[in-house]
Amino acid sequence: MKWRGCRPNDDAFANARAANLRRSRDRPALQECAYSGVANADAQFQLEQFLAARFREFCEALNQPVLASGLRIAPPLAFDEAEYFLLGLDEHLFELDRYGRAESPLIRQRPGESLRAEAVGQLFACDPPRLLRESITQLATAAILVLQRGWQRRQIAMHAINDESGAANYGVEIVVLSMSGDLFAGVELKRTAPELTKLARDLAQCGRRGRHSFAECGFPQNHAKYEFCITCKPRYLWSVAPGAQICFELEYLDGGRLELQELATLPARSMIELSAHRG
Repeated sequence: MKWRGCRPNDDAFANARAANLRRSRDRPALQECAYSGVANADAQFQLEQFLAARFREFCEALNQPVLASGLRIAPPLAFDEAEYFLLGLDEHLFELDRYGRAESPLIRQRPGESLRAEAVGQLFACDPPRLLRESITQLATAAILVLQRGWQRRQIAMHAINDESGAANYGVEIVVLSMSGDLFAGVELKRTAPELTKLARDLAQCGRRGRHSFAECGFPQNHAKYEFCITCKPRYLWSVAPGAQICFELEYLDGGRLELQELATLPARSMIELSAHRG
């Protein structure tokens, strides 16, 4: 179905980030393996320092004191998550202003969707000032899709992260589109690896049961993902947490039933095109 869907001015940090980028390009094996835990530890430290500096600016703009303990990042940044966040900045996939607001052509709005700009790629929230941790994962994952998996920028769309109902009331924060604009994959963000395990269990239960409402569901936390799948029918559902992932290829049966085939990861664009060519 059709989906209706400022770089930092700190010179010292920019120089460090550029050096990290050069080191990353010298290690081609790293570019082949997402969420492997073998990424450059320097990127993690650099992003922590960058976020801390931006958080201080954010608090100053709000006339709020910065806690003595500094910026809390929980869960901690994964090495590869940090690296691809920084690479996304370097490759202009997104830009950040001094308040931590992201601007990107990857941020989209579907007709009828109430898009709160601050909810898409917004790194900080106020009252009290704090980090919106999921935004780091969202921006880093979008960068992985483009820079590592080979999807074109116009094939990636980021949507608002809503605490209760999920993005755009469907529960996914990124969609991957085919070149013709059809929905190919939904990308769901989670905070921890155990949440991925629960998603797999809940989605399998909903898929076996078939069509049912939220009120009838015994797994309300992830019912929106089931609704997203049977309504929009993506070929893949990829869920990502810091340092972990799970992916399913989906088969749609009668009565709203789903069959899930677990994969190691979301296929790269080149693998999809090769498979289509062979077919």
